[in-house]
Amino acid sequence: HGVIGPDDRRATREVRSMSGIFISYRRDDQAGFAGRLADALVSVFGADNVFRDIEDIHPGQDFVLALERQLASVDVMLVMIGPAWQTASREGVRRLDEADDFVRREIEAGLKSGKTVLPVLVGGATMPAEKDLPKAIAGLARRQALILSDAGWTSDVARLVDELLDEDAVIAERSDGFGACAFKAFLGFGRVERDAQALAAAAR
Repeated sequence: HGVIGPDDRRATREVRSMSGIFISYRRDDQAGFAGRLADALVSVFGADNVFRDIEDIHPGQDFVLALERQLASVDVMLVMIGPAWQTASREGVRRLDEADDFVRREIEAGLKSGKTVLPVLVGGATMPAEKDLPKAIAGLARRQALILSDAGWTSDVARLVDELLDEDAVIAERSDGFGACAFKAFLGFGRVERDAQALAAAAR
């Protein structure tokens, strides 16, 4: 990986007036991926614009109320889906089938709000079929998903950032591009490198 220099860190901090990103994940399924992705997104959009419940809800806060407030303040929800996301159970009951399951409540709130909800597949997971989801969140199956793989993590995350920056009403018009520059410096490659390779190939 590349290294973020002082100028790039200043650029990252200069991302301003940008709506937030909420990462929904199941702790016993893909918590490690969620943390890894959160770190990458923070390097682009800043810590104040990336929300992940385990770090951002303070001791003593009502978990449900805190989540509802945070969801109301963001415009993008990333739903991280790992191999056990759909089948995780408690006392013989699938977690997603429980009306009070936090992951289900997060997704349901995101879908009802009309916000951008983007499934992110990790750990080799596949997108669940609409018939396999509770009716309240079945609409998730109709959203186009992005895949983050271990082998292609850097380029996959770069593609995700490109998608977020292309959200007209969410990030692109309010970020001024500073965060994207810092992030691509950190990655060392991404769309910038792919474009350079394409130009070089055309020249040949």
